[in-house]
Amino acid sequence: MVNRHDFPLMAGPLRAFSGGEYLGKTNIDTVASGEKFKLYFGADKRIEVKYRQIKRKKSEGWWSKTVDFEWAIKFKNHSPEKVRINVIDAMPKLGNDELSLKSVKFSPKPVNDFEKDENRLVKWMIELDPGEEMEITVSF
Repeated sequence: MVNRHDFPLMAGPLRAFSGGEYLGKTNIDTVASGEKFKLYFGADKRIEVKYRQIKRKKSEGWWSKTVDFEWAIKFKNHSPEKVRINVIDAMPKLGNDELSLKSVKFSPKPVNDFEKDENRLVKWMIELDPGEEMEITVSF
């Protein structure tokens, strides 16, 4: 958010409303005019998020062990407005050079390359219209 007023917002309790709807209560530090700041009110009950494991299969051969994983994250917008959601998930960190991730598949395609991220985070930006739902799947 940006303080769009010609005066600073003073440190202390803040009650936030949007379109006449009460969003919640939090505390803020002093925010100068034009300064960016973040507010956090906890999980938005109007956005439904469900995580589910689809597959986890272990197999062993003479020289190798294989584990297949697949999971999905489903989102549904119960809000009367379009929403933008930044999704961040973590891919496994491999402990040694003998381990590797093969056949990594994402649907939809993420906005970054997790292999170039030092924390191996994978990111998506999704937009949902009112009542719309979508699912992200990851497999390797």
